Amino acid sequence: MPGTDPAEASAVIAGELVDLPHLPELPGRGPGAGMIGRTGALLADLSSDLSLETSASGWRLSGGPSSIMRQASAWLAEDIDRGAEILSGSSGWYKVQLAGPWSFAAGVETRRGNLLLSDAGLVDELACGLAEAASGHVDRIRDRMPGRQIVLQIDEPTLPFALEGSLPTASGFGRYPSVDESCAVAALRRITALDVPVIVHCCGRFPFQLARDAGFAGVSFDMAMESERADGIAETFESGQVVMLGAVPVLGSQEVSVDRAWEGVSEVWRRTGLSSADLARVSFSPSCGLASLSMPAARHALGVCGQLRQRAADIGS
Repeated sequence: MPGTDPAEASAVIAGELVDLPHLPELPGRGPGAGMIGRTGALLADLSSDLSLETSASGWRLSGGPSSIMRQASAWLAEDIDRGAEILSGSSGWYKVQLAGPWSFAAGVETRRGNLLLSDAGLVDELACGLAEAASGHVDRIRDRMPGRQIVLQIDEPTLPFALEGSLPTASGFGRYPSVDESCAVAALRRITALDVPVIVHCCGRFPFQLARDAGFAGVSFDMAMESERADGIAETFESGQVVMLGAVPVLGSQEVSVDRAWEGVSEVWRRTGLSSADLARVSFSPSCGLASLSMPAARHALGVCGQLRQRAADIGS
């Protein structure tokens, strides 16, 4: 979400996404407030060996406690507090997000300058730690929001590039070897084994089969990027996974109307060969994060998602 005020962000989310509000991330506050920093803070609480610090190229292991991880933990606690206050006494689903093991490993360097991704054994250990950290995170939010059922979203924007071997080395002249799909599945299964529904979000070319093999309860992706892969969407839907269509573009300066967004949804759904009534079982979201938008534009994008959901429900009734 845009801005730096967690109370405002949570209020907008709760107002526009009645069916599935979520814990906001506010990367505009600085390093530690975004996906990698927040996940790193939870891992650092387990072991200082997993603590992070910033570097010229982004993030790296710090080798011990760091002030930026303490700040990240404080921001996370504030975000949870504000969300719990706004949703106090309510019931229903609530979504929380963390970086997945492969995107985290592709976004953090060792002290020697190599991505964690370069060590498959280290990524597996990281996945174990992430599963433990996620479990504690979910329990903490359950305690603060006793009326809410929690959905865990794992953000894996870099996973497609890791699978195809297109991530550059530090020099820029080489590429990290492609990740074996069986290794990717094994690491992700450590997280999907938690006692909470786990969905995976990816805004690159979505690995539909891998997501099924890894046991995710649902998938979230940029609909426009997958519009030519309607068969993958259909197979995912028919497998029983929840489909969360990223149907509202967030790039560009022009806000998308609900009518325009619905046209896109209808065309993609027509290509799947599934019935219009099946859309009642689909969720809708922005195509990716909203941090680059103004708050009014973010509110509009979330509002369009809610209106798409209502249209789909009306067709299915």
